[in-house]
Amino acid sequence: MKTTLVVLLFIGLTMSARGQDATASMSPVEVTAGKSITVTITVNGVPSLAQTSLSATLGPKDPKDGGQAFSFNLGQKGNDSTIYTGTTMVPPNSKGIWSLQEVRLNVPLESSRVLETNHPEFKIKPIEVTLPTKGKAEITIPQ
Repeated sequence: MKTTLVVLLFIGLTMSARGQDATASMSPVEVTAGKSITVTITVNGVPSLAQTSLSATLGPKDPKDGGQAFSFNLGQKGNDSTIYTGTTMVPPNSKGIWSLQEVRLNVPLESSRVLETNHPEFKIKPIEVTLPTKGKAEITIPQ
């Protein structure tokens, strides 16, 4: 099952501006650890530079919930689009309440810029993770 997290950001992408205001909204979502989640971010204008992308950081609201914050890239859905989307896997060892912690605008040949936003949350349903602890190796030497 695929879960989609839709985040709407209303941001001016003027290159000289800093600390743009943004609004992110989402209904609470529950996703199973180890499954994919798709994040869609809509900005209020088409960037004037080609090849921009966004990166989003997801992480636990409480570090005791397990898992570590991570970032992934979202690509623009066409050159003249205000929509960016990306799919990532929720870490299998995660649980509890996670949130969108940060969104960055990546501009070619420049530093990325943080886009201010609120931090929508989603709940992760934990799974039992079983990993092998032993193995048996064999080496065969051709004669």
